Amino acid sequence: MICSGCGHELQPEWNACPSCGTVREALPGAATAPLSTSDPDATKPLDATKPFDATMPLDATVPLEATAPVVARRIRRPHILGAIAAVLLLVVAGVYFGRGSSKPSALATIDSTSTPSSSSGATVPQTTVSTSGSPAAGADLTRTATPTAVVAPRPPSGPAPIRLDGTGRSTTQLFNVVGGLTVFRGHCTCIGSFAVELFDQAGASQGVLFSGTGKTDASVGKDVEAGSYWLKIDADHRWTVGVSQPRNMAGVAIPHTFFGRGQMYVGPFDAGSTVRLDAQNTGTSSFVVQVLSVDGEVRDVAFNKSGNFSGSTVAKDLFGGPYYLNVDSDGTWSIVVRQP
Repeated sequence: MICSGCGHELQPEWNACPSCGTVREALPGAATAPLSTSDPDATKPLDATKPFDATMPLDATVPLEATAPVVARRIRRPHILGAIAAVLLLVVAGVYFGRGSSKPSALATIDSTSTPSSSSGATVPQTTVSTSGSPAAGADLTRTATPTAVVAPRPPSGPAPIRLDGTGRSTTQLFNVVGGLTVFRGHCTCIGSFAVELFDQAGASQGVLFSGTGKTDASVGKDVEAGSYWLKIDADHRWTVGVSQPRNMAGVAIPHTFFGRGQMYVGPFDAGSTVRLDAQNTGTSSFVVQVLSVDGEVRDVAFNKSGNFSGSTVAKDLFGGPYYLNVDSDGTWSIVVRQP
């Protein structure tokens, strides 16, 4: 026999559980034998204040065979805990799956789309988060996919840069140019003059790229036809020249200020067909500023001055942007590019 209150095993002759005091219950429908009346206390209710004597036998005047079969409910604690856990799991599952059908009072929408770029065909993922109001208790975040037109910037590209170096007066080996904008950057720790001249494969001069005296850092952009070229270097110390052919460079928005020292190539910047340039120069020699197209072609000579200078001009009839500037100076300078 098992106690229905605590699961303690009972002896057949015990009327109640010695652990918790629960009185044994009879099976439903089973005949019940009356308690013996020989004991005057048999009909009295149990006194909860007095300890119960579990060893007290049943009334000996009642045959054991005549006594109704008495069994205890077979409910164990592990079964009770398992039932409680199952109920909790059902409740949690109901809340979780029920949220998908609930109607939120405020909706937060997360859009994650991948749209091909209209310029390069590249796929650029874009994530947009929009929130309307404050989510109420129990509100759900719904994921939706909304097509969004995305224009990806074109990545910079072009042939691999070329590095040439040497000491003193030299001629370089041949190098190839694919055609279009080509940028030359020179450096020399010279004491005397430093000059770099460009020649094609046939030996025809394409012009002096840059020149200076003493320690020199210079750069220039030039529209060069496709082909093979070499450089003639005039120097009295170690020198390096880099050759690059940039493509698909993004221009900076205007107004924008460029500044530097000596001969420099700067840009690009975005502008329409007309742009204003405000320039200042501190030097003793010429001050020349060219506006170049994205292909390196000279679109306008904005300034052609000498010595110290401060002034403005408007470059007109421009096309083929974004644009670059070639600045030729022997001092420090600054140029503000803005809308006219």
